[in-house]
Amino acid sequence: MAERFNLTAQIQLQAPRNTSNIVGDIRKQLSGITANVKVKGDARTLAQINKQMQGVDKAASSSAKSVGRLNRNLSEAARRFSVITVATGTMLALARAIKNAVGEAIAFERELIKISQVTGKTVQNLQDLTQEVTRLSTVWGASSKELLNVSRVLAQAGFSAEKTRQALDILAKTSLGATFNSLTDTTEGAIAVLRQFRNEAKAAGGDIKFLEQTMDAINSVSKKFAVESGDLITVIRRVGGVFEAAGGSVNELIALFTSVRATTRESAETIATGLRTIFTRIQRTDTVDQLAALGIQLRDSQGQFVGAYEAVSRLSQGLKGLNPRDFRFSEIVESLGGFRQIGKVIPLIRQFTTAQDALNVAQSSSGSVSRDAETAQKSLAIQAKKVREEFSAMIREFADSSTFRSVAKGALEMASAFIRIAEALEPLLPLIASLIALKIGRALGPGLGALVGIGGKRKAAGGRIQGYARGGFVPGKGNRDTVPAMLTPGEFVIKKSSAKKLGTGQLESMNKMGTGGPVGPNDFKSRFNRTRVVREEH
Repeated sequence: MAERFNLTAQIQLQAPRNTSNIVGDIRKQLSGITANVKVKGDARTLAQINKQMQGVDKAASSSAKSVGRLNRNLSEAARRFSVITVATGTMLALARAIKNAVGEAIAFERELIKISQVTGKTVQNLQDLTQEVTRLSTVWGASSKELLNVSRVLAQAGFSAEKTRQALDILAKTSLGATFNSLTDTTEGAIAVLRQFRNEAKAAGGDIKFLEQTMDAINSVSKKFAVESGDLITVIRRVGGVFEAAGGSVNELIALFTSVRATTRESAETIATGLRTIFTRIQRTDTVDQLAALGIQLRDSQGQFVGAYEAVSRLSQGLKGLNPRDFRFSEIVESLGGFRQIGKVIPLIRQFTTAQDALNVAQSSSGSVSRDAETAQKSLAIQAKKVREEFSAMIREFADSSTFRSVAKGALEMASAFIRIAEALEPLLPLIASLIALKIGRALGPGLGALVGIGGKRKAAGGRIQGYARGGFVPGKGNRDTVPAMLTPGEFVIKKSSAKKLGTGQLESMNKMGTGGPVGPNDFKSRFNRTRVVREEH
């Protein structure tokens, strides 16, 4: 018998390594295959689908039309709203402009009366001034209100009517400059220039010509150096008298101030105070002698002071070679300005080149203000201001008419009459207030009583309302509804004429028999049940 053998085998499985090649062959073989897909169905199903698709198309078209109509409606609404807004805004702006212009016209008249009081001339005699103010405001775009105020200030300063008119032309142009402050401040500076530099004004050919030259110099220097026109006007007002007494001119003062201001950037008031101290001390005998010892002569051949500007020039040249740490330099600086004004003396001496440049600009500045005023006319703001001034001038002319004055006078008299009536009624105000409070209390009393559930039935005169739950005639006289009544639902009211025809006995009998039973040949039971006679006939 053959023996059995057991064989044990182990098999190891591995994934194929050519998988990518097989996938590539399959894709290559399937790349040219196409198939037509047909949807089969019965005719009814296809018709329903087609109908549904047409419905969807109609709905989409209807939606598109609705959106189009909505857009058109919105556009039309926006257009109408914009038109209404523009029209309404225009009307409101016009009304507001008229109101403001009328107020300005009244203020203009008040200012004109002030000028009349100052000059002693009548308002009619000031028509030339009024016309000049109107011309300047409408031609240049200056404020008519400010110009009229300037006219009053000039009149107070003693300017004649002709000089006032000429000065207004110059000052109106400065209000259009780039660095000038308010017209009022400029006017104060103009008066200070003409009063403090009288001799220079005479030499220049008159006040008006000198004023124009000074304003041109201020305008040109302020544009080319780090200094404002308002600062220059401030220093002229504060130092002009002292500087002119020291033999200086207005352009020289402008130049020296510019050198200090451009260097230190201190305020105009502070620098003006320092310059006033320096120009006072520089003329002292001990100071002049001390400088003479250093070779700096501040007197001319006749022994007179050389002048403020020339003195600063000689100080600058003489101290240029002196070391600032030299004790002599410190002594000179302290003697010129004192301990507090050393900060102004040093730049005044060491920055004299800046002063020379500023002086050259000031002396070659003719026509500067007029050119800037013409340039300012290109601005839309100035053009709009000119239109407003033209409108204000028209309203002023209208307000000056006899018709407007008559209407205004009548309105004021009527308002005054109402005020007098109110004053006459003042003692009666407590009594009137009491009567009003009583009337309001009577009107609110019944409602409040019914609201909170308190209070009784009252007559119109304030008494208790009589009860007629069992019926009966209402006492009293008259043919008006003066007796209040409260009725129960289901009751019947007989008017006064019918009550008279039926008679008291008949009505009382009917009222008593209201619970049942005959009351006579006619059965009133079915017609009247618990009758109350409470109504009167008108």
